[in-house]
Amino acid sequence: MPRLLHLALAAAMLLPVAAVWAQRDSRAEGYYQTGLALKRDRKYSTALDQFRAAIKIDPNYADAWWGAAWSCVSLGNDQAAIEAFRWVIRLAPETDNGVEAAQAIERIRLRRPDLDVVGREPDTFLIVLSMVREGNADLYLADAGGVVRRRLSTEPGLDSQAAFSGDAHQIVFVSERSGNQDLWAIKADGTGLRQLTDDLAPDYSPTWSPKSNAIVFVSERPGKPSLYELDAATGVTRALEQTSSRDLSPVWSPQGDAVAFVSDNGGVGKIYVWDAATRVARKVLANTIPEQHPVWSPDGQYLYFTWRLEGNQQICQVRPNGEGLETVAPSPDNQRLWGVSPGGDLLLSSDRTGSPRLYLRSAGDGLVKAVGQANLEILSAAVSPTLPQAVAEILLNSRGPAPTGQ
Repeated sequence: MPRLLHLALAAAMLLPVAAVWAQRDSRAEGYYQTGLALKRDRKYSTALDQFRAAIKIDPNYADAWWGAAWSCVSLGNDQAAIEAFRWVIRLAPETDNGVEAAQAIERIRLRRPDLDVVGREPDTFLIVLSMVREGNADLYLADAGGVVRRRLSTEPGLDSQAAFSGDAHQIVFVSERSGNQDLWAIKADGTGLRQLTDDLAPDYSPTWSPKSNAIVFVSERPGKPSLYELDAATGVTRALEQTSSRDLSPVWSPQGDAVAFVSDNGGVGKIYVWDAATRVARKVLANTIPEQHPVWSPDGQYLYFTWRLEGNQQICQVRPNGEGLETVAPSPDNQRLWGVSPGGDLLLSSDRTGSPRLYLRSAGDGLVKAVGQANLEILSAAVSPTLPQAVAEILLNSRGPAPTGQ
């Protein structure tokens, strides 16, 4: 059994005693700081000894476990690194380190299938909703079962049209809290609120690239709805310059190589696909039936969309090249697709009960289950990319303060 695992077992026995310590032991702090300096100098073995010494004195020292974990990674001791990362998750689940620790474990497991690691974290996803309560629309986070678990925003002013970043740790959304319709971002744990755009013209319908480095959105800065791209790091925006008509509802492909959107170029709203390499857009279907709300399949092989068929809104799918057109789950109920889970479950709204409700339709058996509360209006919804269950639970159970202002 690795020495660090012995420490973990010993720490588990000492936790009740450590919990009553009012302040960090100065000796533990000294070992930790020495370990940090050695780690910066790439003296990982000696640094690990210092981190272990700090942990022996204070088993609740999450930062020391964090330093020990990465020292083990650098030394190639992946089994011990996993045990240390697990302690970071237990001791500091609501921190960025807690989230990163869960992801680091998954990366090690993928890289080292030979390791005897029990209990691989299953993959899951999250749902972000904009629900109206007491006359105000705020963001809420739901789990893969459709159960709303926490509230993300509380600011007066409509918050809606949320979309996840490629790693699911951040959410871009539209808010009127500043007096204009602008783009804002917040971490999925409810912290880190920041404003992304500030323009007198409305900005809306954001979609985050899979690499989380760019956001495409709709802006009326030219006097009509047009597509713009925002650099997530610098905040610089530029027009995509697609058509001379109204361009709406952009959505990045899972591979990040294309953006699907709706344009009324030619008089009827049709789906186009913009190629990120050539920066040229082409129409998917040549017919004259209006199309709305494009959504990519998780593998990028299909585009889902909504059109009116036989008097009802129906969800269809087609390949980006225009082939393979067919109706998905034909229904007499007006339906709109909001997203597709990594496993192919459809997040859709339907008026099957007489009033619009949000549902998850299983990809396996076609069964549906309600999402959110029946008595609350849902303005928008989005599905996250896949992420480990441990990371999802950290985000769902975080007790970080919801934003109350800028």
